[in-house]
Amino acid sequence: MPDLSEAEAPAVIQLPQDWSAVADVPVQHVNQALAQIGLPSQDGAPDGVYISLGSSEPPAVFGNEEERKQALEALGAIKVTVHGRFHLSRGQLNDLIRVLRTIAEQYDGIVENLTAKRDQEPR
Repeated sequence: MPDLSEAEAPAVIQLPQDWSAVADVPVQHVNQALAQIGLPSQDGAPDGVYISLGSSEPPAVFGNEEERKQALEALGAIKVTVHGRFHLSRGQLNDLIRVLRTIAEQYDGIVENLTAKRDQEPR
C-alpha cells in the first residue's frame, strides 16, 4: 500500500448545479419533522444526522366535548405519513441550517413589508 501521508490533497473543482429537475417532483405538505443523530462510527463520532419529514392531520371526531375527548384518548397516537428520509453529514447539516435561516429571513422581510404597506393604507 502506498504511503499517502506525503500526498497532496486533490484540487477542489466547483461545478454549477442544475436544479431544473425540481419541477418534476411533486410538492408534499410537511408539518412534522424528526431528527436523529446517527450511530457512532469506528472513531466514536456520529455518522451524521438522519432527518425524516412527514405530515399528519387532525382526526375527525364528533359529538359533544366529552365524546370528542374520549374519541381522541381512544386513538392513542396520530399516524405520521412519512414523505422522505434523509441522511446529512455535519457539514451538510450546517449548509441546510444556513439555507433555511436565509429563506426564513427573506420570508419574514416580505411579511414585514406587506404589513407595513397595509398599515400605511388609508382606512
